[in-house]
Amino acid sequence: MANNPTALPCSSPISKVDNQDVLEDIFENIKSRLHGPISRFIEKYFGSFQYTHQGDVLEIQTPGGTSSQSAVPSVIPSPDDFQQWFSDYLQEEREGARGSWHVLPGTGAGEGTRLLLTLPTRVTSTPNGHTIWDHVQVVGQFYPYGPVSYKDGLVQLSRWADKVFASQPLRLFLHGLYIRGSLIEYWIFDRSGLYCSEVLNIHKDFIRFLSIIPSYQLMTDQDHLHGYFASRQGPSHLSVCDGITLSIS
Repeated sequence: MANNPTALPCSSPISKVDNQDVLEDIFENIKSRLHGPISRFIEKYFGSFQYTHQGDVLEIQTPGGTSSQSAVPSVIPSPDDFQQWFSDYLQEEREGARGSWHVLPGTGAGEGTRLLLTLPTRVTSTPNGHTIWDHVQVVGQFYPYGPVSYKDGLVQLSRWADKVFASQPLRLFLHGLYIRGSLIEYWIFDRSGLYCSEVLNIHKDFIRFLSIIPSYQLMTDQDHLHGYFASRQGPSHLSVCDGITLSIS
């Protein structure tokens, strides 16, 4: 299936004051439900895939036996180049890939860039620019650098997750990713909380990053829609990319 990431219009803009009120409400809702980093997060959600890296080729094999190959870029993208690189890299056609990634630059201060995986492959916005959230399967948020705080970026990511759950009332959980510069966290949202992986450095673990991003497109409907992350391990705090800890009370 051809995979054509598309830069699509964002949702209709709202006033800065109204937007800030929405974000504050979201933070109040999630701050007591943040859990992580969860041990063995990557193994739990991506451990069933088999990854083989030889030279400039990366092969991913699904539990069902489907094999997909992609080229390993010779140069790791810088945060400034990441948005365009991400779009170009995902234009490669991959055997067994389901759905397509879309890159949606924000229109307002602090919005960053949304990275959305949709199933089935189709345009994800209406003629008036509203995103069709009932087709979204993975939500992502990207910032090349500051000045947006870690908390504000996470709230933006949670905002998109809220829209998916509101549009898909039978969904049990949702995959997400949060990228700041060269640092990335993988997330799971469910209706009782948010769970994150440890912080990973894309530059230091580039092959793992290249393995996981296409894996989202190789997941089955069950992988995307069913299951529940019941483990709530460790103390009630969340260590974040900037070395900050959000205390949970």
